Amino acid sequence: MNVFFNFSFFIFFFVILMALIVPILIGFYVYKDASSRGMNAILWALIAVFAPTYIGLLLYLVIRNDYSNLQCPTCQFPVKPTFTACPSCGTKLKHSCEQCGHPIETGWKVCPSCSSTLAFQTPVRSPMVVGQSTASSKFLILALLIPLGIVGLLFLLSALRYLVR
Repeated sequence: MNVFFNFSFFIFFFVILMALIVPILIGFYVYKDASSRGMNAILWALIAVFAPTYIGLLLYLVIRNDYSNLQCPTCQFPVKPTFTACPSCGTKLKHSCEQCGHPIETGWKVCPSCSSTLAFQTPVRSPMVVGQSTASSKFLILALLIPLGIVGLLFLLSALRYLVR
């Protein structure tokens, strides 16, 4: 009997722990990914954590932006993350390897494409992220408030039911 109690307590503790840790990890992932994509990271993380049965995570994965919402800081021409220069005005957006021309990031010591040692790099102007539309933010707020409203309504109905008895 005592062994069964210890095992069932362990299972109960594990389930509760996973019910708390998994949503927090999902929220952390969504926050980091949304902020790297120029999206409203805090709102998306809250939706992913608090929407029931991983609906928030699925919603985020379907709706999230790709990385194509970048613009040249000089002329606002749409650019891709792999561009080393703006095709419209020629502004240098990224450094490139002197040996192979592969785009490189600031702070890299070796080119990942050809393994050549990279020289010191002067800072360049990085592409700007185009702002989000407010319509998607309103949709996200509704997606968060509707499940919370349903839970609140159910709580209110159960409280009224208890008071009537």
